[in-house]
Amino acid sequence: ERPALEQLVRALGIQGLVELTGTLDARSAQERMARASVMALPSVRESLGAVYLEAMSLGVPALGTRGEGIEEHIDHGASGILVPPDDDEALLVELRALAVDPDRAQRIGQAGRRRFLAGPFSWRANVQSYLALFEELARGRASR
Repeated sequence: ERPALEQLVRALGIQGLVELTGTLDARSAQERMARASVMALPSVRESLGAVYLEAMSLGVPALGTRGEGIEEHIDHGASGILVPPDDDEALLVELRALAVDPDRAQRIGQAGRRRFLAGPFSWRANVQSYLALFEELARGRASR
């Protein structure tokens, strides 16, 4: 996709605003995300994109799409931002609102971080969930 993206950047005349980094290792990606003003992924095919949770864990405001998996973890306007699917105007309105009010963006980012830390996202919580599922499945098979 790089050649197509480079062509689009040139066509839009935004070369000074866009950096196409190429592949980044996990640490570099996390460092860049931590410096971001917002992480926007208005996808319409995400069961639960880990990138939302990564942004929330770093205190970066996460913007996602209503009707997708992240909606269960974001309280719109409090711990993140949600927009309707395929609504470019709503997306632009929300991105502009965050840009003109960095204090609000910071509050949302910090609330997202608190939500992440309080949620079921730790390795321990994941292991416990899987163990409970495996035990339930094992009981179901044993009773049949």
